Amino acid sequence: MTNLQAAVGLAQTERFDDIIAARRRLRGWYDDRLRECPGLSLPHEAPGMLSVFWMYGVRVGASFGCTANALRARLASRGIETRSFFVPMHIQPVYIDQFRGQRFPVAEDLCRSGLYIPTSEALTEKDVDWICAQMRDIQRSKRPVRAPRWK
Repeated sequence: MTNLQAAVGLAQTERFDDIIAARRRLRGWYDDRLRECPGLSLPHEAPGMLSVFWMYGVRVGASFGCTANALRARLASRGIETRSFFVPMHIQPVYIDQFRGQRFPVAEDLCRSGLYIPTSEALTEKDVDWICAQMRDIQRSKRPVRAPRWK
């Protein structure tokens, strides 16, 4: 680690409380606006746990009206950047030979059905209102869309 990297890291650790508070506030805004959206499963905290909500991940179920990949494509067409859940280790190129023929259905399902929506602490409540309005509009439209294959 260089001195510059260490200085940046130290500066960020001094802001932990503010960053975590902003992300938890963001989580509350998303929860309030997406809680009643059919077909979305929102993140939750286990009793006694406190998440920093590094990312806000949602799972897209069949009743949403389109797949997670189709939702990503539609959000991207509206200027909203998302990313899919992490690709399971057993299908990562570096490990594919080691795990050839093995299945991990829970990890595969999470990868297929999950996506992360914007979580920058710089987002305002107005930004979150707009993002959620776009998601609800896409859910209501239920038009079939061919989703690109995301890598």
